[in-house]
Amino acid sequence: MKRCAANILLAVIMIMLVSGYAGFDISPAPATALATELPGDGANFSALAYTPSPSTATAMASTPEVAGGKTNSAVSFVKVNGRRISFPDGQSVIENGRTLVPVRFIAEALGYDVDWIQESKTVTINNGQILLPIGSKTATVNGKQVTIDVPAKLIVTDGMTRTYVPLRFVSESLNCTVDWFNANRSVIINSLLPDGKEVSLYDRCYQSELFYEKIDKSNPRWESKLYLKSSLKALNDDACLDAEWLIARYFTRYPTYNIRENGSDIYILIKEPTLKTRREVKDLLMTFYPTGYEEVYDILMKTIREEIFENNGLMPGTISGTFGYRYIDNREVHINKLFSTDNIQIQVKDAGYINPEKPSLFSEEALKYKISNGVAHHYAGKWYMEKYELDKW
Repeated sequence: MKRCAANILLAVIMIMLVSGYAGFDISPAPATALATELPGDGANFSALAYTPSPSTATAMASTPEVAGGKTNSAVSFVKVNGRRISFPDGQSVIENGRTLVPVRFIAEALGYDVDWIQESKTVTINNGQILLPIGSKTATVNGKQVTIDVPAKLIVTDGMTRTYVPLRFVSESLNCTVDWFNANRSVIINSLLPDGKEVSLYDRCYQSELFYEKIDKSNPRWESKLYLKSSLKALNDDACLDAEWLIARYFTRYPTYNIRENGSDIYILIKEPTLKTRREVKDLLMTFYPTGYEEVYDILMKTIREEIFENNGLMPGTISGTFGYRYIDNREVHINKLFSTDNIQIQVKDAGYINPEKPSLFSEEALKYKISNGVAHHYAGKWYMEKYELDKW
């Protein structure tokens, strides 16, 4: 149990190392603090000493705008394995595009040792497993040196001296995933399951507190659904009936049990691809595809507009879309527009899963014909384009 706790905190610290996210209180009684550097801040990854496994942790994304060097809290809250970590004696701040957040309470909650070496002015974690020297651009993790772009430094706040270090690398070998939910600026951290799989994205989305869960009483484990709270008129089951999109678990049904297999995790069902819904979904895609969400959104738009046909042969129930062909941020891009409805389904598979099925792609001539008859290019689809404002990305 103690080893598990140590791994989790180490992952938190390493996440912060990569995300510009960490620091540690150094006063007579050693305390800790965390500084977060969000993606886009120019962190140097060239000397990272870790090789990601096929199941990669999701990096945080979207650096907040900074006016006059200051802004509001960049991180609304942090959760570790579903439990909120509170920071009662300090709030996150932005400095030079990096978010600084106290982390002492994470260490205390997990029973993790954090020490200060006065002679070398170095913060040590877990008896030297992580070494963070003040003023140095080199940190040490598991005996290996790692380059960070900004050195650790001391900051005095409310009469207390704390050490803040821009941290920003996540290692899957530490058995944690890290998700950044841009809509409410939350950080969700989870250790891997006993079988080595990641905690389902369904549960991680729910942990973000962005979603209302409509629980299916007959099969709550598998058939429940998530709905974006901000899009509902009220937080009750009846309001979900009018929702334009939802998140559900993708699983295999057997006569006596259900199981998550073949890389399946969740799917996003878009029932009405309005501009508002598309932008809400795009915000969530940032969590699943942190560096390539713009490209995934472009594929989504082309699927809705019937301009991409990469599901030929194996997906007879669909009009347009792609599967088994494109991989972005270590995840398959599996998006399809369903026949006889306006519904769009985005399947989000496990990180690192490679689909053994491959589409039989159309010839260039056949593809041009299909696109020319899609709603974006055919006169009969004009009402559809106007109804959902599909000329707007």
